[in-house]
Amino acid sequence: MLSAPPGAAPTGWQGVGAGAPRPYGAIVTRRGIVAIKPLGLGDILDGAFKAIRHNPRVMIGLSLLVVLITTLLSLAPVAASFVSSYEALIATPDPDATANEAFEQFAGPFATLLGGSLIGSLIAGFGGLILNGILILSVGQSVVDRKITTGETWRGVRGRLLPLVGQSLLIGICLIGPSVVILAIGGALAAFVDPIAGIAVTVVGLLATAVAAVYLSTVWALGPAVLVLERVSVIASLRRSRALLRGVFWRTLGILILTSLIVGLITQILAIPSSLVSQVVIGFAAASPDSTLLLVVGIVIAYVGAALVTVLVYPYLAGVISLLYIDRRIRVEGLDISLNRAMAENAA
Repeated sequence: MLSAPPGAAPTGWQGVGAGAPRPYGAIVTRRGIVAIKPLGLGDILDGAFKAIRHNPRVMIGLSLLVVLITTLLSLAPVAASFVSSYEALIATPDPDATANEAFEQFAGPFATLLGGSLIGSLIAGFGGLILNGILILSVGQSVVDRKITTGETWRGVRGRLLPLVGQSLLIGICLIGPSVVILAIGGALAAFVDPIAGIAVTVVGLLATAVAAVYLSTVWALGPAVLVLERVSVIASLRRSRALLRGVFWRTLGILILTSLIVGLITQILAIPSSLVSQVVIGFAAASPDSTLLLVVGIVIAYVGAALVTVLVYPYLAGVISLLYIDRRIRVEGLDISLNRAMAENAA
């Protein structure tokens, strides 16, 4: 059942409504961000916006704090590697240098830049996982018209951080790993057997792995919501997501694609100002004899701009995933009955 302190809205979703039939003409309640009923596309997309307005202290305020901290932490290795390798990367190659010498001239700086970017991406990715858990928890409470506090949010999500990391790594390995194997096999065939065979195996294999990646990323889309709200294991969360989405693959894929298009458009529009300013500053740095400070300023502007955009679009993505999860629980397990009962008890 839903676990909750006395007089509070439910804070967990373990086993709620499992197997409960949905009676004809069930009462539909709306006190939260959506009506407690099977959700249509409009309900999900609109509800994600309403989730942000319902609890802006967590959805925007706490998101901003997490994003700024992870941005500052990830900015250091990126800026350091960029500054240290920038001059070497833009330097004019020596026309008298051999191919090996030219390669060595740029290989070291490029590796430094790549390493700094990788470290920064890992830090930012960890921050994204924390943020995703926070936002999913908040949206789950907004559905039952409860504004979860910052302290409650952290207490509810901190025990899910390692499982979220594990789930993300597992999904990443499953989505990317097969492509790496195909590239290795195709490369080996091309080098040691037949170039045409190697290319054919690579092309066909990558197409197959791309289809598999789309399928898996769709049927596992509810994994983070299950992991946070039901507090199950990593493997169980992925199995649960696949079970909830059985029979609605194309609908789910369509909603995810539409959401990605909406978020991508918003991101592009919001990122224009900071991107333009950053490019102008870096352009001045390239023409300046002492360009280190300008380089750092340009990088900081780009990162801060990206962070602010993340704060605005990430809550919407989490809202869509959370509402998709709740919709499937309502349709498959009659979760609306339990949620209506819980809200009636809390209102009494």
